Amino acid sequence: MSTLSLAQSVRDLLDREEIRELTARYAHGVALGDGTAVASLFTDDAVFSTEGGDEMQLPNVLRGRDAITKFYAGLRPGAALPCVHNHVIQLDGERATGSCTLEVRIALGGHSLSGAGYYEDAYRREGG
Repeated sequence: MSTLSLAQSVRDLLDREEIRELTARYAHGVALGDGTAVASLFTDDAVFSTEGGDEMQLPNVLRGRDAITKFYAGLRPGAALPCVHNHVIQLDGERATGSCTLEVRIALGGHSLSGAGYYEDAYRREGG
């Protein structure tokens, strides 16, 4: 049986749902090619790193909101269609970590790619 209070259990459920909403907003922003919307989901000191993007000429690391905005604003709407699901989230106060799986379709640089993978994320609540 859980030792969490009702208030803490509700807070944990809300935090988990906010993280799922965050990743859904990310996927929608990417699909729309809205780099500003995507970057707004990250902290100022964000680092977004990938592996295996060389063949699609994708950067391996994006540092900070400006780099994230620039990269995602460069995608035409519909060029990348990510589907993010199967979240596993560990809460720790104002921070959390998590992983989720990804299916993506990308048309970029004359190439078309369908792929699958996962994200390993670190989350931090800022400004509420």
